[in-house]
Amino acid sequence: MTDTMIDVAFTGSRDDPNPWQLMTADCVLTYLWRIGYRRFHQGDCIGSDARFAELARRQGYWIIAHPPTDETRRAFYPADEKRDPLPFAHRNAIIVHESSVGLATPLTDTRTAHSGTWQTVARMKAKGIPHYVCGPTIMRRVG
Repeated sequence: MTDTMIDVAFTGSRDDPNPWQLMTADCVLTYLWRIGYRRFHQGDCIGSDARFAELARRQGYWIIAHPPTDETRRAFYPADEKRDPLPFAHRNAIIVHESSVGLATPLTDTRTAHSGTWQTVARMKAKGIPHYVCGPTIMRRVG
């Protein structure tokens, strides 16, 4: 693994993840850590971003926050590094651009219109990076 392959892009619902998502995504983070991933990019929003940043930090990941310009949904999680605030869609694109693997915890098991999480998963697919989708009842690896 090269130095350019150490960044994990995370996207998740603004709702708290359910126990299944916590377990499966935590296992994915553990696996990625063991094979050399070290940085965790997240959107610094309430719900899943904050919860998984906490789990990633416990495993030793360097946390990189990509906050939205809309502060009403910010978690203000204490990150190791912070990017400038951007509108949701733009910051999600940057998170994917700076990463070589993705992890998503959407609110639904299938794509939903107007979901930023699912739009970010589509960006991961378009970029061609492997990614894990840990939905409320299913888990799958893509790519």
